[in-house]
Amino acid sequence: MGPGSPARLYALQHKVGRFPVDPAEVRLLVSDDDGQSWSPFPGELPAQQCLHNVNMDYAQMDGLYASTCQGLYRWSGSGWDLISPQETTLVAVVYGQPQVLWAVQFPDRGPVVIRSDDGGVTWTPAATGLDHLTGVATLGIDPTDANRQYAIINPKYAGSYLRRGSGSGQWETMPTPNDNTVIDPGMAIDGPTGDLYVITWVPTWQLWRSQNPGADLAQIQWELLHDFGPDVWVHLLAAGPGSNGPALYANVTSIRQLGGGSIEPGTALFQRSVDGGQTWTTLPIPTGDE
Repeated sequence: MGPGSPARLYALQHKVGRFPVDPAEVRLLVSDDDGQSWSPFPGELPAQQCLHNVNMDYAQMDGLYASTCQGLYRWSGSGWDLISPQETTLVAVVYGQPQVLWAVQFPDRGPVVIRSDDGGVTWTPAATGLDHLTGVATLGIDPTDANRQYAIINPKYAGSYLRRGSGSGQWETMPTPNDNTVIDPGMAIDGPTGDLYVITWVPTWQLWRSQNPGADLAQIQWELLHDFGPDVWVHLLAAGPGSNGPALYANVTSIRQLGGGSIEPGTALFQRSVDGGQTWTTLPIPTGDE
């Protein structure tokens, strides 16, 4: 979700389960009316056959970055410019400091988190103490504090999946709700307040918020905002300005319990909450099949 009023929404879509990726099935959509209608982003994506992610500078309209196997691209307003040959899986930009980039790379390529202070020209390791097994799924920077980063590691690790980093690249393990239960790789940070939102899996899919995620680890508190129940799978996507506080966005997928721990997923619906996660409404985003 970008800056402005109404804020522009971006949605990166691709067919799930296809490999290699068909470039024709990857597209970036935009909405300028709170998700009621969508249109293609005015510019073909770079290296679509190996596009890892599209992220943004939240301080700039259309401040988009594309992480690909060919390097890191930035949207210029009329096209995509290659700003670094460094392969990343995702990037995060310090709010108001576009030259300061944090990025994730595959763990077999070196430190899983790296940092650039010159807009991507050079990179330095920034993963000291970051405990993980198979890499980082999500990385975010607190807009209210440039020296505070959050990461969720890929979910193949016992205990908390949530990490907190400092501007020096030093990381520590954060507590999660429900006595350090596992959390989904999606998270959202509210820009004006720095509040952190996560989704837990156990005992049911639940939305939690911490209003003091930067406190000493033993003092961090979590508040349960909504229980989705056992029959959905929820992946947080973003937070942004709303009429009554932050608006939250998520993919919500219905699931059918098959027994023995197996599930059958249904259709993922793109949903928004404008009341702090209490109620959710499906947005009519195109699927590409119509």
